[in-house]
Amino acid sequence: MASRIVLSVTNDMVIDQRVHRIASTLANAGNDVLVIGRYTGVWPDFSDRPYKVHLMRLWFKKGFLFYANYNVSLFFRLLRTKCTILTANDLDSLPANWMAAKLKRVALFFDSHEYFPEVPEVVNRKWVKRFWTFIEKTLVPRANYHYTVCQSIADLYKSKYNLDFKVVRNVPLLKDEENREVEIERNENIIMYQGAINVGRGIENIIDAMPMIPDAKLVIAGGGPLENDIKKRIQESPARERIKYLGRLPFHQLHQYTIQAQIGISIEENLGLNYYYALPNKLFDYIQAGLAVVTSDFPEMKRVVDEYHIGTTIDNRSPENLANTINPILADKKQLSAWQNNARAAAVELCWEKEQNILLSIYKAVNA
Repeated sequence: MASRIVLSVTNDMVIDQRVHRIASTLANAGNDVLVIGRYTGVWPDFSDRPYKVHLMRLWFKKGFLFYANYNVSLFFRLLRTKCTILTANDLDSLPANWMAAKLKRVALFFDSHEYFPEVPEVVNRKWVKRFWTFIEKTLVPRANYHYTVCQSIADLYKSKYNLDFKVVRNVPLLKDEENREVEIERNENIIMYQGAINVGRGIENIIDAMPMIPDAKLVIAGGGPLENDIKKRIQESPARERIKYLGRLPFHQLHQYTIQAQIGISIEENLGLNYYYALPNKLFDYIQAGLAVVTSDFPEMKRVVDEYHIGTTIDNRSPENLANTINPILADKKQLSAWQNNARAAAVELCWEKEQNILLSIYKAVNA
């Protein structure tokens, strides 16, 4: 039986690939799906998506007032919206969803995109962390169904609250075979970073490493709080002519840049359990584009890199060590090609076409 499903998210719906994939899968399965997000300054065209999108105008853009403003606005919006299932995407949208689900007597799903009390913006702020830990402890066990992005976070919730979280990874759609054949024809040594321009992502380190990687270009795609700082750092770099900053791109355009690269990097710092357990979108996007990868040696990323033999992991993110790691990779064309071919093979397994079956089984449980 089809359901009326509302998904709520604070992220930018232009670039949030996870919510888009989940909403599309649920809509294509015959459900009536609405995603409620926030207005970020422009009104994008969502007409080509199989689900509806509503963006809320908010008075505040960050901090406690933003989250309060968002949840109050979301709560009243949810009360006015017909639905049989509510889904809170991350802890920051859970308070409004829990209150609305209780009053409307509908099923509540919780999708943990990350381990929110340990995100860099929270982990070192004592009272802020206490607040979100309280929200987690109080509300997460009260959701009816739970899923998250990786096994490590699922295990963490199991140990803390004895909750059984299903795992739905951030894997992308499989690219068609014709496009994947074209993707391996690369004429330049391009290093790719895509994702949030945020603290602890290692972006500054790779920019500072570029003067020591003379035979490569760096392409950075993404937006976020450190955007102006990163632009300034690029302009001050001796290698600035070989560094291109693309800014925030819709995810359907991003792949066309990623496929031109040789190496994809995901070198998060250990700023808390959220990064330590990270299994980011970009790693799987690099795999779909047939890139070799250089990642942090954190458990979830290392497991994928080692299992599929698609690159290397590092525990030292200094510019010098990055250069000493990347230069030999670019010079060893045989090894580079092997990792890229392994990535193309892994892409067939690590794709949304397979992962979506887990998602659908979770939502079907409501009508079981």
